[in-house]
Amino acid sequence: MILLAGIGFEAETIERANRDLKNRLGVLAYILAGMQQVGQQEQFLAQIEVDGTVSECQSGAITIANVAPPTSLLAQGFGQVLVDDGLLDVTISTANTRLQALDTMLNLFGSALIKTATNREDIICLRTKRLTVTTDPPQKVVVDGEIIGTTPVEIECIPQGLLVFAPPVAVPPTQEEVDAEIAEEMAAIEDAVEQEESA
Repeated sequence: MILLAGIGFEAETIERANRDLKNRLGVLAYILAGMQQVGQQEQFLAQIEVDGTVSECQSGAITIANVAPPTSLLAQGFGQVLVDDGLLDVTISTANTRLQALDTMLNLFGSALIKTATNREDIICLRTKRLTVTTDPPQKVVVDGEIIGTTPVEIECIPQGLLVFAPPVAVPPTQEEVDAEIAEEMAAIEDAVEQEESA
């Protein structure tokens, strides 16, 4: 993945926002699907394994981000996803009710806007190089907007694992180079004027 993986809420929301709905409503399809999913999202038992240690919690949404814009609300537990730290940003929502889930999303949105970590008991945040997520019952997994299957899933960050080819960026000349070019042009103009006058 380049951006993020979602387990539970995000995967169900992406599946709910089908192609027809996206064609008709664009980005609003995701908002509508998300609002519908908040009322129907079931909690699941999540086992998170990091560095050989397994932790369990009840969750409705787990987001594992490599890169995530502020609009990826459920990835914003730390307020900002660091794109070049070689770590995955993991945000786990343990909200139990619909109202608590809405409040959690609003809090994560605020965290993204002001780029500060959230400090709530119903949001678990961690950064790690690798983790394994197992759920009971199995949950759908979405990776970069596509449903890829169900849990369990193991995700590892590979630092500098993507080679990007792009056109070179023009480097602006230094002041010395600009001055030298102007001097050359002035000398050429003076030579041309002298040749014209002598002809």
